Order: sequence, then structure tokens, then C-alpha cells
Amino acid sequence: MKDVVATAKADPKKLLFASFGNGTVPHFAGEMFKAMAQIEMTHVPYRGSAPAMTDLLAGQVPLSIDTVVAAKPYIEAGKIKALAVTTGKRAALLPEVPTFAQLGYSGYDISSWVAFVGPKGMAAEAKAKLREAIKAIMTDRQVRERLVTLGFEPDYGPLDDWTEYVAKDIARMREIASKAQIKGD
Repeated sequence: MKDVVATAKADPKKLLFASFGNGTVPHFAGEMFKAMAQIEMTHVPYRGSAPAMTDLLAGQVPLSIDTVVAAKPYIEAGKIKALAVTTGKRAALLPEVPTFAQLGYSGYDISSWVAFVGPKGMAAEAKAKLREAIKAIMTDRQVRERLVTLGFEPDYGPLDDWTEYVAKDIARMREIASKAQIKGD
């Protein structure tokens, strides 16, 4: 990562980073890194992970931010090198790869999340049943192990904690989008 920062500082217009699309989590992750490292890099949005990975492998772009699942086979084959994961803790599928925070970027933590949602005004009884069913699924060892193999880092918490987390994450992403002038396609 020190080499990336040094390259960016030596020639701010030279360094490119790919993502699988404008406004995606990898795009935001790159913009957050730029801000924290106080460097310039040019974002190259692709229409999906496969074309971004193809150009990374071909040397058309020097860096890419992608999912662990997409990158892992190429990392294991020695075709690309993982520099860091964007999450607050190491990825279960790549435990040897440090986090950005572990590399000195304190507070760096960007990940995707998936939520079960229902219509506004859902009956309290239906919400309670759904919450219990989701809790049972998300705390099941086999389900959690399978989710990890698919590249997820499963977690489950009370609804109030989740609601607060989502509100804070949206505010944080808005700030990054504003500073980096990220606009939807």
C-alpha cells in the first residue's frame, strides 16, 4: 500500500483504480482511501466485475477494488496481489490480507450489507415472526458457514442497532459522495 501511495503522490494523474461500476461500494471504498491517504487516483468504472477483473489481469488498470469472491481465485493463482480488505476486520476467505485500518488508515471500514425489508406499516405480529425467523437463520452454524463460502461476513443484531447503523452508514456515504462528486449513472 505504501507503493500505491508513493506512486500516486509522485504522479497524481497516473494512477487508475477500477471498480465494477459508478456509485458502487468499491467506488466509494476507493474514494475513501484517496481522502484518507491524501492522494489522487482516477476512478475507472466498469459495467461489472468481470470486465474490471479482465482489464486488471491484462494490465490495463493497475488497481481494482472488487469482492473477495471475485478476486480470490486470481489471488490464489498468483495472478493478482491483495493489498487490503475494505472491511473493519479481516475477511474470513482471505484471513492473511490486512485491513486498511491495520495498514494505518484508522477508521477505514466500508462493506456491503444486505437487509430484509418489508412494507411500511407492517403488522407488529408479522414483524416479530419475521425477526425471529431471520434470527434463527442467521445464527444457524451451517447457514453462516455457507454464507462465508459465498463471500459474506454474516452478522445479526437487534433491529434498533441495525436501524442506527444504516442511518450512520447512509450519512457517511453521502459525505463521501459529496466530497468525491459521485453521481449516479
